[in-house]
Parts: sequence; structure tokens; C-alpha cells
Amino acid sequence: MSNEGFFIVFEGGEGAGKSTLTEAIGKRLKNSGRSFVVIREPGGTPVAETLREILKTPLTPWGEALAFLTARSDLIEKVIRPALKRGDVVLCDRFSPSTFAYQGYGRNLDLKLLKKIDSVIREDLEPDLIIFCDVPVSDGLARKAGENDPIVTGSEKEEFHRRVYSGYQDLLSNSSEKKWKRIDATKPPAEVVEEVWSIVEPMLRL
Repeated sequence: MSNEGFFIVFEGGEGAGKSTLTEAIGKRLKNSGRSFVVIREPGGTPVAETLREILKTPLTPWGEALAFLTARSDLIEKVIRPALKRGDVVLCDRFSPSTFAYQGYGRNLDLKLLKKIDSVIREDLEPDLIIFCDVPVSDGLARKAGENDPIVTGSEKEEFHRRVYSGYQDLLSNSSEKKWKRIDATKPPAEVVEEVWSIVEPMLRL
């Protein structure tokens, strides 16, 4: 078993089941005896959790983007880097791809500029694996119906979420197949967990 840290990011649109999947993989890691941390974006530190509350109210598109990026910067330096240095597996519900999909494609912000700012924040930090939970937009939004106090982006109209979904498809098509794994998240949750674990577990033994 590797003693080096491993960084796994779970991505997808609304209602894709990322949070449930992240927790389930955490339980598998616990049972295997591997040290891990489970975090979400935005969140994971007092500063980032405060920004999460702010993001429940409408901001300008760039104000929104910068709030997400500020929260990420704090999370990276205070939680992610220290955990990886300890040799932990880091399970993160959303990361940079969410910013590109939601604020770049969804809000129509300058994608190149977003990526440049994000790159400055991350420095050399890159996920080892990105799991994309693929669910049709209408199905995902139906799953999310009735959620209390969502971040503003989660309650946007379907047209916005279709742009986000299109953004994820572009990110997938232009990224390494070794790093990105597309998962059919319309399957029963237990099957999704098994499929993801079959990808994660061998990589942790490399």
C-alpha cells in the first residue's frame, strides 16, 4: 500500500450524487485502514464555510467566481496540502473543474482567465483522479428539488445547467483519460460505489 498522499476529486452537475459517493468511498477507505479526509467546495475551513454562506446570496458573476477561488485557496493551504503531506487520501466534493464548468461555461466568464487565476492558486497541486458523475440535467435537477438553502448556482434555471453540462463535456474531451473517469451516475447508488471503488482501490496500491 502506498504511503504517499492521493488526491481524488468528485465532479458533476446538480443531483449527480457526488456527496453520497464521496462519503461512501470514505467508508471503504476507513475499512481498508487507509487514512483519509473528506472535504467539499466551498468549505472545509472557517473562512471557506463563511464564503459558502455568502454564496447563497446573488453576487456578480466575477464576485461569485472570486468567492469560490478564495475559498479554494484557503482549503488548499490549510487542509489539502497538509493532508497529502501526511500521506492521506483526500476526497474532495468539487474542485477546479466546477469553477470552469459553472462560472466559465454557466456564467460565460473568460475561461482562459479563470484557468489562469486558478492555476496561480493551485501552484503545482493537481488531482490524481477526477470522477465525473454523469447524470442528465433534467434528472439531476429533479433529484435536487426541494433542497434547502442551496448555493445560488444550484438553483439556476435549466438553461444554465445545460451550459454547465456542456462545459463538463468539453473538459472531459480535452483532458487525460487516465485522470478523468466518467461514471454513469443514473445507476443504483450501490453499483456506482462499486464501480468507483474498482477504479480507486487499484490506484492506491500503485
